[in-house]
Amino acid sequence: MRLSQPTVQLFISITIAVSAAVLLDANRPPIPNPGLRRDWFWAMKTHETENLTLIVYGDSRVSQAVNTKPLLDVFPEAAPRNLGYAGAGFNPEMYTHLRRIVGNKGAEMVVMLGFTPYGLSTEANANQMFLQEWTRATAEVNERLKVYPVLGRFEPLTPSMFRDADQKQGMYITYHDDGWEEAYELPENPGKWLPVYERHFQRTQVDPANIEASYDFVRDCIREGVRVYGFRPPTTREMEALEDAQSGFREADFVEGFEKAGGVWLQVPDRFAYYSYDSCHLHKNAAKKFSRDLAAVLQTSATP
Repeated sequence: MRLSQPTVQLFISITIAVSAAVLLDANRPPIPNPGLRRDWFWAMKTHETENLTLIVYGDSRVSQAVNTKPLLDVFPEAAPRNLGYAGAGFNPEMYTHLRRIVGNKGAEMVVMLGFTPYGLSTEANANQMFLQEWTRATAEVNERLKVYPVLGRFEPLTPSMFRDADQKQGMYITYHDDGWEEAYELPENPGKWLPVYERHFQRTQVDPANIEASYDFVRDCIREGVRVYGFRPPTTREMEALEDAQSGFREADFVEGFEKAGGVWLQVPDRFAYYSYDSCHLHKNAAKKFSRDLAAVLQTSATP
């Protein structure tokens, strides 16, 4: 049977597109709204946690700031995951989730907590992004975990995938297998989040109950032999000044209580040495540097 010319052309087009997708899959630039990869990423981050032995928990600052690979220089046998979520809270509900992950792993387990004033606030108790993923229907979760990785290789190619990414506008996020969001934005907006956080702290404050829940979690972990480290994720000098003035967070007092509970506080030499693209989150290059610096501090603080 002889194929018509349109059929042949269609076959050739499909073959070229699929071949290009396979070749470009590993190296193609991050693009806005990558779709299937993004949805798989959040399902993986939330539901595939049973074998983890090193977790870094916090809000979106942690999600975008911590690449876990340098941490493996300190804990080479660990199975790591960045567990950052936008708006994530340090409250009993989230500590219940973290306890599920810690389980009875004892000394095999390492927990790192990246505290922010908003994460300790009453408003963050909503845990909105986490609960959106945690309560997703089982069939949909399974589809995202099992089917999307296959479909993602054959997402339709568009001309934008072949252009220089730096010529486009929007959020650019690479979703890594370890849970890290490698991000930047074009054009950059250095003051973007300052007025947002000013409004946040007009309606919500750090909740003392969340501080106590944090200490309780640390004490529980220490009793089980789990190593617990805390840190304050870097942001801009202006953002941190706003938080300190308006959120009710008293860092020195918080750190003192954290260490009394048994945790080890990590402090990089200069928390303002990292560039933010939006006055809140670290640019991808700054995140890589911070992750290396955090690992270096961890190396000097880690217990065997």
